[in-house]
Order: sequence, then C-alpha cells, then structure tokens
Amino acid sequence: MVARPKPGGRLSEFLVDMRLQRRQQQEEEERHQSWQEMVLLTQLKKVMNATIKSTVKHLKARFSSLLGESTFEFDTTKAVKCFNIFNQDSWPEKQEDLVDHGADDLAFLLDHFSTVLRRNGVNTELAKEEFVGMKLLIARMFKDKTYLRLWEFILTREPYCSEYKNILHLVHIMLVLPVSAAVCERGFSAQKRIKSDTRTSLHSDTVEDLIRISVEGPSLEDFDARESVASWFSQGQRSRRPNYRSWPSEGHVTAMEDSP
Repeated sequence: MVARPKPGGRLSEFLVDMRLQRRQQQEEEERHQSWQEMVLLTQLKKVMNATIKSTVKHLKARFSSLLGESTFEFDTTKAVKCFNIFNQDSWPEKQEDLVDHGADDLAFLLDHFSTVLRRNGVNTELAKEEFVGMKLLIARMFKDKTYLRLWEFILTREPYCSEYKNILHLVHIMLVLPVSAAVCERGFSAQKRIKSDTRTSLHSDTVEDLIRISVEGPSLEDFDARESVASWFSQGQRSRRPNYRSWPSEGHVTAMEDSP
C-alpha cells in the first residue's frame, strides 16, 4: 500500500509549501540566468563595436590615400589607383565615353614607370593608341570574362599579345605588384642571416645573389648542387683547388664501403 498524506493535514501543507518554494526558486534562477545572459550579451556587443571601430579606423589610416581621404598622395599610391583603368567593370557603357576613359591615368602610369618601360623597348605613343583599341575590343568581345580570365587570355593568346604588346607591359606590372611588404621583410631577414659578423667581407653582388637564392630559390630537397659545383670549379680565373679530385662514382663508393 502507498502512504498518502491526509488532505488538509500538516504533511499536505508542508508538501504544498515545498512545491511552491521550489517553483519560486526555479523562477528566480531563470530570471538570474536571463539577467546574466543579457549582461554578457551587452558586454559582447560593446567589445564587438569597439573592435570594429578600431579596425575601420586603422584601415582608413592605412589606405586613406586609396580612399581619397588623404590630402597628400604619394606617386606609388597614385599609381596603384591609376591601374583601375584596366578594370573593365569600371568602364563606361557608351563607346564615345570609353574612348577617352583613363587617358590621364594612363599618361601618369607611362611616366611613372618610364624607366622600366624604356628598358623593355616600349613605345609610349603606341601604348596610348593600343589602349584605346584594346578597350573597344574588350567591350565588344570579352565583357563577360572575369578580371583574371580576361588578362590571362589577352596576355597569352595571339594576335592580342602581339598587337597590344606595348600597353600589355603595364598589365604585366599591375599583375605582379605586391599587396604587402612581407617579401621585403623576408629579404631583410635573409640579409641579416647571410651577412653576419663572421661574413662581413662579402661583396654586395654576392650578398644580393645569396639573398635572391634564399628568398626565391628552390628548397634544399629540390636543389641539385652538382651543376652549381661544377660551374664554380670551372669558371674561376685560377684553379680553385690544385689537388681537387672529381667526386667518386657510386660504384667506387660502394666498393670502398664493402672493403674491410
């Protein structure tokens, strides 16, 4: 038999009070938990807003010249902005407007990179004419291509890479512009590692070659040094080592290892 409290008795009143207290305690805990969540959510929003404002502030400070919010503009920064003339998505729709679009920016780029362009035999006057023709061609035939696909196609397919060879030099420059200073930082680190206190007499050309090998060269696992060693021994004005003997063949090395 199951014992049941007597209705209206003390045990019944006690059980009712216990259920009421338990319900009140649960409601209090839920209110407290909701209040804590609200406080945490408010704090999180404050931290997020502060982080976003700080990020936007520093981005504007870093790229203010590109956003047009700087009163002073370096030539290199202006050159990066001028490369927007090769973005077909920013070109005007009307053909008469497209002909003259970007003429001033192109003139600045041709002047800014004049040394490099002259060294590669670029005719700046022909580059201006080719730019007009290339714009009309792209607007008529390749408007549906993406930015990278467009220039990959123009730079590698005939007759386009030959007909527009002068203006495409600027496109080559645009595509290899570094987006960060990480390469320069790696170069400084390589220079510090190569030209140490014990190697202060290295010639500047040698240091440059070693830095290029360190930064841009293949990994040690992929590099075969035999050709470089042979070139080093053969190109000296005088014998590197008078008593130098060629590397032993694999069979000779095996015989030496097997000998007692």
